Amino acid sequence: MTASLAASTSETDLIDVCWMFEQITSRQGVHADRSAIRRSVDEGSRFAAELPDSTWCRWLTESATSLGFVARVVEGQLPELIGLARDGMSVMVHLPGCGWRLLTGHGGRRMLLMQPRGEQPIRTLRPGQISTQLQAAGFEGLLRCVVIEPQKIGAHGHHNDHDHHTSPLSRLISLMKAERTDIWVV
Repeated sequence: MTASLAASTSETDLIDVCWMFEQITSRQGVHADRSAIRRSVDEGSRFAAELPDSTWCRWLTESATSLGFVARVVEGQLPELIGLARDGMSVMVHLPGCGWRLLTGHGGRRMLLMQPRGEQPIRTLRPGQISTQLQAAGFEGLLRCVVIEPQKIGAHGHHNDHDHHTSPLSRLISLMKAERTDIWVV
């Protein structure tokens, strides 16, 4: 691993990122396969470590892509990032020494602020309260984050081939449909 990435990808970082991906997945109504998430996060961090000048954003984006998410690295001020989360995006932010945070909309005027190792890991707050909390924790100025688009979750071909995200009713209907060979025999 490169020195910059090796310092930032400790085992606790990997566990925290897995927890955030589980939260994003479950909030979208999709089953969170913990082993697949962990495998993708591990592979993403290993892949990004081989690249020169790799940062946490790179391995997070690689992990998100392998899970079927559409993820982008965005730099912006705190109000802009809160606006993205209010619009339905999931915003993952990290600062060394400050830890990981996940922002996502919760419907209406409230939003979710998630912190994997916090006293209250999931808090429902207003945007102004989130801004105050993040500034107090040291998240100020131009911040780099990974933004995940919710409507694209599961759109990756890898997941569609295995039917991981079909509803129980859809699976039942597909099992009850007659196949051509069954009709030919009758």
